[in-house]
Amino acid sequence: MSVQNRFKKIKRIMNMNSSSILLSCLAILILGICGQTAQADNLKVLPFALFERSGKSLIVDGVSTKYALGVLGVRADLTFQERWHLSGKLGYGQSNNQTVEFSGAVFEGQVKGMYLQGGAQYNFLETPKYDLFGLLNFINRDLQASDMKGTRNGLALTGSSNTKFNSKDLTFGTRHKIGRDFAVSFSGGISQWHLKSEAIANYSSGRITATATKNIYTTGQDPIYKIGMSMKKLSHNFNIELSQRLLSSQISSNITTVRMDYQFKF
Repeated sequence: MSVQNRFKKIKRIMNMNSSSILLSCLAILILGICGQTAQADNLKVLPFALFERSGKSLIVDGVSTKYALGVLGVRADLTFQERWHLSGKLGYGQSNNQTVEFSGAVFEGQVKGMYLQGGAQYNFLETPKYDLFGLLNFINRDLQASDMKGTRNGLALTGSSNTKFNSKDLTFGTRHKIGRDFAVSFSGGISQWHLKSEAIANYSSGRITATATKNIYTTGQDPIYKIGMSMKKLSHNFNIELSQRLLSSQISSNITTVRMDYQFKF
């Protein structure tokens, strides 16, 4: 299958409704099996997918939103000096049915944008049965909603927003090796996060127009926990990670993330 045809399939997947975002994430793994993985002795490039969702609505300064985002992209991992591991991820994120409420108005629409992550991991101890490691991650989510529709007191509204949700995560953990092919990892630490959003609501009827703006900026520092599983075979590698990011210092909610990547070896 040509690269152009695979991109067309991914584009069709991203046009599904929001209930299919998780299935879209799984689909990129299937496409990754057919894709090519660039690999050197210490460098590998492979597709990844993730889905993250808030447990409850995120309420900040009177604005409420049920956060959800599916991301498809490419990751690169570099290993050097045996114990250092660098990683980078670049992806496209989308949610087709985001709901935002503020000042009595309810808006719905598509949210999309870029997902960028960079990280460095150091293995403090490596044994045949387990490893001890520390990991520092920087994650940037730059999201736009340019065509949201809404209502307030029966009046039709339009709206748009630009949101940046960034985090710095420092975690420490252990990886336990089960046989030659399978491993599980557990880690926890501190996440420092920043949420900044600029929203505009518009009303127009005949000669009457009105515009309302809302700016949000909040920051917090909260625990983050992760559990992961990896499988390495001669023909393929598979990794899955489940993490929970608490926001309780500022928001009574949390964000759960499921990340998957797959490397097919020719």
